Amino acid sequence: MSRRPIAFAAAVAFAILSAGTPARGQRVARDSTADTARTRLETFSITAGRSATTVGGTSAIILTIDSLHLAPAAPLDRALREVPFVLVRVNSRGESELSVRGSDSRQAAVLFDGLPLSIGWDHRSDPSVFPTTGIVSVNVVRGLSTLLQGPNTLGGVIDLGMSSYRGERLARTRVGVSLGTDQLGTQSVAGDVARPFELGAGQLTLRAGAGYRNVDAIALSHQVTDPFPHAAHERTNSDVNQRDGFLSARYLSQSGAWLGASHSGYALERGVMPELHVAAPRFWRYPDQNRSLSLVTAGTGRHRTPFGEGDAEFVVGRNGSYTSIESFRDAAYDSIVGTETGDEATTTARLQADHSLGRGELRTAFSYSGVRYLEGLNGAAPNEYTQRLWSGAAEVEQPVVGTLRLTGGYAVDVSTTPHTAGREALGRLAEWGGRLGVSALAFGGQWRLHASANRRARFAALRELYSGALNRFEPNPTLRPEVLVGGEAGATLLSSRYQFQGVAFHNALHDAIVRTTLPNRKFKRVNRDEVRSTGVELLGGFSTGALQLSADALLQRVRIADPAVSGSERKPENQPDLRLGADLRFPAVAGFTLRASVDHAGRQYCVNPDTQRNQALGAQTWTGGGAERAFVLKGNSLFSRLVASLDIDNIVDAGVYDQCGLPQPGRTLRLGLALR
Repeated sequence: MSRRPIAFAAAVAFAILSAGTPARGQRVARDSTADTARTRLETFSITAGRSATTVGGTSAIILTIDSLHLAPAAPLDRALREVPFVLVRVNSRGESELSVRGSDSRQAAVLFDGLPLSIGWDHRSDPSVFPTTGIVSVNVVRGLSTLLQGPNTLGGVIDLGMSSYRGERLARTRVGVSLGTDQLGTQSVAGDVARPFELGAGQLTLRAGAGYRNVDAIALSHQVTDPFPHAAHERTNSDVNQRDGFLSARYLSQSGAWLGASHSGYALERGVMPELHVAAPRFWRYPDQNRSLSLVTAGTGRHRTPFGEGDAEFVVGRNGSYTSIESFRDAAYDSIVGTETGDEATTTARLQADHSLGRGELRTAFSYSGVRYLEGLNGAAPNEYTQRLWSGAAEVEQPVVGTLRLTGGYAVDVSTTPHTAGREALGRLAEWGGRLGVSALAFGGQWRLHASANRRARFAALRELYSGALNRFEPNPTLRPEVLVGGEAGATLLSSRYQFQGVAFHNALHDAIVRTTLPNRKFKRVNRDEVRSTGVELLGGFSTGALQLSADALLQRVRIADPAVSGSERKPENQPDLRLGADLRFPAVAGFTLRASVDHAGRQYCVNPDTQRNQALGAQTWTGGGAERAFVLKGNSLFSRLVASLDIDNIVDAGVYDQCGLPQPGRTLRLGLALR
């Protein structure tokens, strides 16, 4: 596979597509094909760029990237930290992990225009390296809203939209450029262009963009002591240099049929910050880490048939990546003691079809994912591993009476591991999934009530089964699938001015795959525990003119127990029982708009590898703020607005930890300019 992204090609395409004289304004028309999506987004309310909604009797949040005030070419994990109820943390490998309702990061599915990023060698995606360049929206479904999105989808779905086939239809050309820096000299720039062409009996829309991010170091809080500093007030080994780009094309005919394609990629070099709470942390660097994503989609649009009306979609894509890891003797990072490489390719195909069923709807899908991974250790010949996953599912959504709607579905998932580098193969594993959902309007149509229950399984990833992780893990090829049984019930206010959503949930994960420590201090993953999570999610806000306020609260109780051992219940790692957040945006003098935010995380725990005991991480509070000013550019044929912004992350320079020994950045002052 190619180890270079398409940033240069995207930059060339950007220049070509920008040629001409775009209008200063644009009108966006909603794409009618979006209404045929497999999971219906019901009526929602909008506050400050994010909306609460329900999907098939399951709660969800929709955000636009432009509303999050990110740095140009910012990684996806920075965006997800702004999403209520999604917990993001950096682990000791330098990867960002996601958790929704007490789930493990391998249980949350991440989709990119329908292509699953979380199917692969490790069955999870690392949002700390995935750029937001080109992403238009982030849809977060916190439960299981549908069975149609393929295997290993059980602990929430994060769907990233780049509008390569579903999404907005542009009336005119759109161009954007943004630049940013901070007090440590970070350089970031991103640009994108979208241009429509009338072609035959339809419209062709081309998009292209590129981004660049160079971080010499992140800020170190004055409340954090780094024993390996190379420079004052800077976190050790926290540098990143990344390039990314994308190209996409979408043709929509007047009949509603469409054909879309996209290609995107990134390449980077980065360090891994060493843990501060253990005697022997990892001293790692990634000298080469890159990914390319290719996607082709097609859809018939909604058409009448002899039995009613229906539509079909087909998606096929390839997700290829290469990762190189260097392990060093100490914090001088000048003596390599081990290397690991991974060359991964995942091919995914999914066929989905809908058809009316009286007043209801029948939805079906068949998905396939094939993973091939070449693992190289210390320069030896690579080991080859493969995994194949299939899923077939059908769902029915049926109006009952008035606004009451019922949904139900059934799925069968299958996994095999044909190539295992000479180790024991799993053979053929199969599990079933099912879900029921109900929703209805109440109180004069101002509220939507919903409830759902589901069951779904997750097959262990190749890395969980076979990887030694540079001799830190003992492989275990006998892992069984995890099975999640869960449900939720809630209410959503339907208003354009006010926003409220309250949801109660309960999940039980059986045969949970957990990390254990062997007598030789190596780790080993085993099926042992049951993870139970119960909680309440509250999201509210209002907007009036330029004044916008939103707040969220997560109260959860997550516990782990070994069903075979009485009295074994204990608290999990990295799962605070309380999360609070609030954001305020209001107009000020001279055309400036001010922003302020505060977040709080309750007490949480981790297992210290040195002592093998729970280590407490106390409650933490951090704040942010910013100001921006928009200027109208009259008489400019390319751009119509200039927005200047100043943001301060972690205003009080608090020592805020993602997990034990791994702090978030200290106070960071960011400057930005954006042209549209």
